[in-house]
Amino acid sequence: MPSHRLLALMCWLIQESVVTYVAASAAAACPSLLQLGQHMQVGSMSAGKVNNYIDNSSNNTINNNNKTTPRLFIAVITGPGYAARRAEVRASWMQDPLVRNSTVGARFIIGHPRNSTEAASKDWTDMENEAKQYGDFIRLNFTESYRNLTVKTVTLLRWFAREGEADFLLKLDDDTFPHFDRLMPRLESELSKAVFGGLLIKCMPVLRAGKWAVQESVMPQERYPVYANGPAYYLSKGLVSRLVEQNPKVDLEKLYLLGGEDVLVGMWLNSSVGMNEVVDYRPSPATFYGCSVGDVFSQNLQPDQMSCLWENSIINNNKSCCNNSTLWAPFGVGDWSLGLSENAKWMYASDIDVPCPPLSELEAAQWHVFGDLVAVSAFCC
Repeated sequence: MPSHRLLALMCWLIQESVVTYVAASAAAACPSLLQLGQHMQVGSMSAGKVNNYIDNSSNNTINNNNKTTPRLFIAVITGPGYAARRAEVRASWMQDPLVRNSTVGARFIIGHPRNSTEAASKDWTDMENEAKQYGDFIRLNFTESYRNLTVKTVTLLRWFAREGEADFLLKLDDDTFPHFDRLMPRLESELSKAVFGGLLIKCMPVLRAGKWAVQESVMPQERYPVYANGPAYYLSKGLVSRLVEQNPKVDLEKLYLLGGEDVLVGMWLNSSVGMNEVVDYRPSPATFYGCSVGDVFSQNLQPDQMSCLWENSIINNNKSCCNNSTLWAPFGVGDWSLGLSENAKWMYASDIDVPCPPLSELEAAQWHVFGDLVAVSAFCC
């Protein structure tokens, strides 16, 4: 694999390690990781339990009194300690008329603290106060913790299948910017009921070493199935409902062993009976780390980049927002399109069915070393 692609992936995984660690409360994360298995929950999600984090006033519900059904619901993944990111989200794309008029619904998704000590921490108490002030959170029935993102995602999908009213669900990290002028035309013209879109990644070797290692007993295949890069991906309501219906029980231990939540969704779609044959994959241009002209999603943004993109979208001042951005150049696929952007790359839909090459000994060795590098780059565990 070319070194720049390995470097791009390393940048992302290392950053994801840091981001997740901080979100889990830095002071308490490492000691409690040894007990993660005791805290993973995917419980029933009654309307009352889901809504206990939303202010009861009418303008804070997913649908306003005009009963408009949103075309898209954005679940913004966040956690304690990220008030600055949420403030930038509220001041930028959440001000878009599509969000203001309920064509697009958006809420921050959060779980429960692991214990009373964490609940009393400044990050959690500040977030509780923030939720009361803005009323734009949804609390779901899972425990916030490091490497619990797989459980968070499964819980979100189960909630949306049961409670969601929008045609599409967009899972979005709180440091990723959705470009509605490019995303919404795609959704408005979409006819399929089984859509899975985002920055699609194909032929990724399964890591057998390091922090994100997956044992052969859990996944014997040498490459992951097609999946969408974690900061931003969307699914149609029909696909979410069918996926949840076909997987009524979730093996929490296996979820923990799988690690990456974005990989999990791709594997879940691929392994469910009859699912892979009906999924309509929608490659969407995105920048791996930063932004580029033509993005549908600009991911892993630095502070103020989101504000810069928003100012450009409403003022059109052409201010440079995308310095030091890192592109994702997937491998294993022969044909790529530059399309609207000189930089942002994405798959042709026809590439989805192109077979991946066998994993060579050299590539396997590279990924083994890479897994070890990711492991030592983490703060702990």
